[in-house]
Amino acid sequence: MAAYYIVEINPSSNHALIKAAHVYRVTDDHQFDATKVISFDRETIVSKIQNGFGFRVLTKSDGQWHVGNPVAIDENGYIKITPDGIKADYLGHLPTYD
Repeated sequence: MAAYYIVEINPSSNHALIKAAHVYRVTDDHQFDATKVISFDRETIVSKIQNGFGFRVLTKSDGQWHVGNPVAIDENGYIKITPDGIKADYLGHLPTYD
């Protein structure tokens, strides 16, 4: 079960790494409060995943939320939703912020 949904990312200048992300905390009944955005830096996300906290991406289209792929750390330490062998973080096409 996901403990957090990632909804927005702050990418590095070359877009290879995620500097930070906006997330929503997920309750035991799979609900979240979209008015309570939490900011995690990259190191916190990696640490939480390594310590067993689940993350998934969350997108919104046509006014509806859509839970996406689970987030993992690959063998090279990159944050990914799919293993692709590329040396960069990849969470799909999430919105970005500065």
